[in-house]
Formats: sequence, C-alpha cells, structure tokens
Amino acid sequence: MVKYNPKTWFTIIFHAYSRQVMKTLLPTMIFMGLFSLACCYIVLDYFQLHLADFQPTIAMHQLLGIVLGLFLVFRTNTAYDRWWEGRRLWVAS
Repeated sequence: MVKYNPKTWFTIIFHAYSRQVMKTLLPTMIFMGLFSLACCYIVLDYFQLHLADFQPTIAMHQLLGIVLGLFLVFRTNTAYDRWWEGRRLWVAS
C-alpha cells in the first residue's frame, strides 16, 4: 500500500508517474485547446455573433443537474442492489 501525506498533494501532482502522464497528454491538450479556440473564432466570425449579445442563463446548469441527479440515483440503486444480493448470499451460506 502506498502511504502519503494528503496535506502535500501538490508534490504528488509532480511525481515521476504524473510527469510521464503529463508529457504524454500535454501535446494533445494543447492541440485540442487551439482547435477549440479556432472553432469558436470561426463560428462566431461566420455567424457574426458577439459574445456581449449573449444573456447569461442557468438553463444548461439546470439540465446538467437533472441528468447528474438521475445518474446518481441509478448508480446508488445499483450499488444497493449489489450490496443486498451479496448480503443474501453471505447469510445463505
């Protein structure tokens, strides 16, 4: 078992394994960031949209909250069913 001090989480990020993962992922993350930036610029320029024209809305957050809530309910229900099945099998044996 790996033991570490949770108060020094910042040093864990730059651990040797994490550095290798970051070296692998960094080019892809930079490419996707630039690609997304270019897509946003092209779409906003093509449709002549201005970011100042958009009104803030919470509709997306509400929909995301509903979806996450349902997901958590189904996950909790499945976990409880597995626990109950294991308990039944343990008591029966």
